[in-house]
Formats: sequence, structure tokens, C-alpha cells
Amino acid sequence: MATEAWPAEVVEIVGRTGLTGEAMQVKVRVLDSDNPRDVGRIITRNVLGPVRGPDPVSGEGGDILMLRDTGREARKIGRSEERRVGKECQPRCRSRWSPYH
Repeated sequence: MATEAWPAEVVEIVGRTGLTGEAMQVKVRVLDSDNPRDVGRIITRNVLGPVRGPDPVSGEGGDILMLRDTGREARKIGRSEERRVGKECQPRCRSRWSPYH
């Protein structure tokens, strides 16, 4: 059973997401799709594994990702999640929802 996948170029790395920061949230430009309206559209996706964005010096584009679906977008990273990802709690913190975060 062959699954169709559509190429998309990374245009910006937004940040890390997930409970421990294991995923990267990126903005990608859809290069090809079965729906003509999706071609050229910029969407936000979560990616596991290493990914490179565009080089600011040379202007070369970012990595090419193969998307199975071009109609779905990832939720935006919240401010509290940006602060919490990948950081250790303070010694006096006893729970995840403590005011000492």
C-alpha cells in the first residue's frame, strides 16, 4: 500500500515543543499537493528529529520534509510551554503546577 507524501520546505524554526522538548515546531511552505490551493501555502507542523531552517547568510532554503497531509496545522506554542520545556524545577518545587516554576 503506497502512501502519498507531498514535499514542503522549512522556512522558519519556531521552537521546541512536547513535554521534554523532543519535537521542533516549524513553518513550512508546501511545494506540491493534490489540492492546488495548498501549493505555496505556509503551515505550522511539529517535527521529530533533526531539522535545519534556511541559512541567513547564504539565503539557501531549509530542509525538505515529506508531508502525508497538507490540510492540518499544529497548535501554536503557548508562552508557558516555551518557558517550561527542557527546564528543571527548583528544589522547593513539589509539583508540576507549583507557583515556584
